[in-house]
Amino acid sequence: MITVNYQQVQNRCSLFNEGFEKIQNSLQTWCLARAPFKDTIKKLIKADTNVDSLYPNLWFSFQAQSFAYASLLCNPQLLKKWSLDSKNLPSASQEVVSYLLQKPAIWCYFTILNTIEKDVYSISDRLSGATLTLYSPALSAKLYKKEMESKHFLALLSYNGECYQNFGVIHSNNLGASDLDFFCTLLDQQAYMSQGVTMVVNNHFLDFFAIDEVANVPSMIHGGTWLKMVYNKINIEDFDENTLIGTWKVEKHNGRINAILREPNDELLLVVPDARFWADLHFSRPALILDTKSGEGWIQTTGKESYEPFTRILRHLFLRIPLDKVVVPDYVVSPSMIYLMNKQGRKSPWSEIIKGFEDSGPTDEESALIASTLGKYVLDPGKSSSESKRHAPNIKEEDREYELTMNPGISTPMALGFASSLAGEFAQEGQAVLDLLATLLCYNAGTFIAVRSYIVEIKKYFPLVDEQDLKRVITESLVQNGMILQENSPALRIAPSKTFLFQFSQK
Repeated sequence: MITVNYQQVQNRCSLFNEGFEKIQNSLQTWCLARAPFKDTIKKLIKADTNVDSLYPNLWFSFQAQSFAYASLLCNPQLLKKWSLDSKNLPSASQEVVSYLLQKPAIWCYFTILNTIEKDVYSISDRLSGATLTLYSPALSAKLYKKEMESKHFLALLSYNGECYQNFGVIHSNNLGASDLDFFCTLLDQQAYMSQGVTMVVNNHFLDFFAIDEVANVPSMIHGGTWLKMVYNKINIEDFDENTLIGTWKVEKHNGRINAILREPNDELLLVVPDARFWADLHFSRPALILDTKSGEGWIQTTGKESYEPFTRILRHLFLRIPLDKVVVPDYVVSPSMIYLMNKQGRKSPWSEIIKGFEDSGPTDEESALIASTLGKYVLDPGKSSSESKRHAPNIKEEDREYELTMNPGISTPMALGFASSLAGEFAQEGQAVLDLLATLLCYNAGTFIAVRSYIVEIKKYFPLVDEQDLKRVITESLVQNGMILQENSPALRIAPSKTFLFQFSQK
């Protein structure tokens, strides 16, 4: 266990912070006067004028400060130029600059290992694997909320001779290391491979911090572990569709094939005897997507646990697949990251091969199974759904007929950010309201149900939500963006669309 001389660390951090405070305005002014930094800074500051922004007041202005700090503190050449332009620096500031010239600041994506002393933490750099000591009162302030303890954090860190300390905004989210690794590769693979995450963040600051859009999207849990989407590039020479024994859902489009494993035969049961894998096929939907002429394509599964058994099946069917090509998947990413990537209009490495198969979502029966698989929607920690309901306000008598029968195992799918993209529609409870709406929609897949029923169910937990606002979001926003189908009937009945269900289960 790491131990530190707390007084020594605190004194050192205080002196370092004092020296930095005397130069921080100068750093911003220097960047604001020079391209390309000034363009990014102005765009960030301008974003604070957006009256419809879901971010806190002055959030983007603080981001602009962080960008200015990082642009110089991470780059010894630029920091040297700035220092030559700066006259009569105080001795404390000169010492700060001296340390940074020798050991530049870094962007670090980390989790907390343990608390060493007040404001002093042992952290794990999730991308490099290094264990660092961090002094950060700002992080302590974030950890005031207990749910923050399990978050991943991204911050600009500088070494001061005793430990690291942070400057600028500390970002937090539920994205894993594999998500950040994937995103950095998409943004700038060359820079990432040669110089790491710091170069990617500084060179693509505006695009990179789109990750804040999914900061509050909780991780989806399946089988007791975080749900991840797994992809691996593959080449199968002389592919023959007849080799696919067992039951597969096979679709063809423009010389490509999308084969989703549905049921085993006796031979496949011997290859993979794990009953859990076969019971989970409705959810994991292991797929082989290939160009049938070249044999090039991708393996895709929902959930890490399903990947290895599926590769065993493929190697049994296609003996020429080398083990080293499939044992470690190329990409393991969360649904939140894929949602963000799609929202930004970014192409994934597998985009071209799956084009035309996006509508091959689950059947209505599979959708119901998916919804009941994911766990429990808990409104109050420690209470079951039924217990929470007993404490909910009484339902109006005229609304009794609209009550939905909710299985205690109802889940919270999050619908890949579906809720977060609309949370601005309702004050502070927006995120949770739409989480529950997404859950109910998924759980009742395949059935048209009156809008009133959804409103009644949501009002049990969120009695202050404006019914007209909620009705407008359901019948206008969600219908218009294709997430909900609306039936022409006096009762205004709705159902989740295939797009909604496909995004939830397939991506």
